[in-house]
Amino acid sequence: MDDFDFNRKTKLVHSWGLIDKEEKKVIDKIRRFRNQLAHSFSDSYFEYDDKPLKESFPDFEKDFYSVFTTLIGVNERLWEEQDLIRSTIEYMEAQFKEIDSSRLSSRITDRRMLVDARSKE
Repeated sequence: MDDFDFNRKTKLVHSWGLIDKEEKKVIDKIRRFRNQLAHSFSDSYFEYDDKPLKESFPDFEKDFYSVFTTLIGVNERLWEEQDLIRSTIEYMEAQFKEIDSSRLSSRITDRRMLVDARSKE
């Protein structure tokens, strides 16, 4: 995902259901503002949500906090999912090792019985 820009990451997280439509809209507003700051050659005038930043700063501050909180929640959910996946894989590996061990043990027992039977003949 490192090759994805923020817009594509937002769309992906939304498609996974980790953020809802309203959260995506707010993230997109913050993203557009960030792009305006990053690509502007003048620092004299910036807009947020189609209004001068001086007028819309309380909305920007509220939205920024909301996006920050949302993205932290998404990150936590993704880590929880990865932990669940990792735990499941570890459990399955342990089960397979146990199965393989019991199969190996039964094969060894079967061969011993075969060897014993042949030696008695």
